[in-house]
Amino acid sequence: MLNAESLREIVVGKQKLEKAIPHPDLTVKSYEDGLRIWNHRDVKSFFNEKSMNWKPQRECSVFLPCSATKPYPISPSHKRGYLKALFPALDKIDIFVISEPMGVVPYYFSDEYPVKDYDYDPSRFFKGKEEEYCA
Repeated sequence: MLNAESLREIVVGKQKLEKAIPHPDLTVKSYEDGLRIWNHRDVKSFFNEKSMNWKPQRECSVFLPCSATKPYPISPSHKRGYLKALFPALDKIDIFVISEPMGVVPYYFSDEYPVKDYDYDPSRFFKGKEEEYCA
């Protein structure tokens, strides 16, 4: 579990997180996988037991997009971008990631299974394919 202090240490390089190797059951390689992963027992369990039961810690929240690299804090866009920009406010905000397929993820859990172990690239399957799949 990651708190404001551990996020600061990740940003400045004092704490290291290892890049996760996607779990085979949580890797989307086809359209069918994209649908299946939403119903994976661990994904549903995480959503129902952790995301839906999260109690806000602060009055202000920031929502970030997902990242290709997991866990999120080691992704270049998060580590050198979002977290660096939010650095002065980390004690004052709750951070969430909007993720496919995890839903709304409290950043606090971003280094835990299954959040750090999925691989889902929606642009690979859906970007530019709206007419084909959304008709």
